[in-house]
Amino acid sequence: KAPEGITVSGEGNSLTIYGQTAGSGKLTIDGGVSDFAGIGGERGNAGSNITINGGTVSATGGGCGAGIGGGIYGDGSNITINGGTVTATGGDYGAGIGGGNGGNGSKISVLGGCVIATGGEDGAGIGGGWKGSGSDISIKNCFVKNGESKTQEKTREERIQLQRLSKTNTANQAHGQHQGIGEHDTGNKQDKRRGNR
Repeated sequence: KAPEGITVSGEGNSLTIYGQTAGSGKLTIDGGVSDFAGIGGERGNAGSNITINGGTVSATGGGCGAGIGGGIYGDGSNITINGGTVTATGGDYGAGIGGGNGGNGSKISVLGGCVIATGGEDGAGIGGGWKGSGSDISIKNCFVKNGESKTQEKTREERIQLQRLSKTNTANQAHGQHQGIGEHDTGNKQDKRRGNR
């Protein structure tokens, strides 16, 4: 366990996770530090250059951070999953994998393994956090499940628009219909979102 999360932010920094013998390694991050990503950026910073090659990885963003990617207002990019079982859950308004609240998600490749990605309220499963965009997302040779957004009170139209595929998504047709891959909810709502600037 890494209760305070793992920070991967700043030029020249990177993280590679291996599964150890027979993929038996396990890493769990539950909540981390407020507004930090579970794995990735600190508060206000991007998280990038993260590679998962195997094992069982479970990462939940703290506050408004992504599960894997950016902290609040931070982007998530250059994230690659080659194998293993990965569960990524965004904090409030953060993506499961990608941007924190207000951050974008880009250059995200899921090339193997089993991935369950759940965005926080109005955040994509894989892509941008609330008010962020998702682009250059590639999904191949793997099982991907996008969990439901934490938002419960949505109209049917809002649910359809909530996490639509971005135009630049390179996901293959087999996975192209999964909600939760791409952009956040672009609806203009008058509410008390944390971090609304």
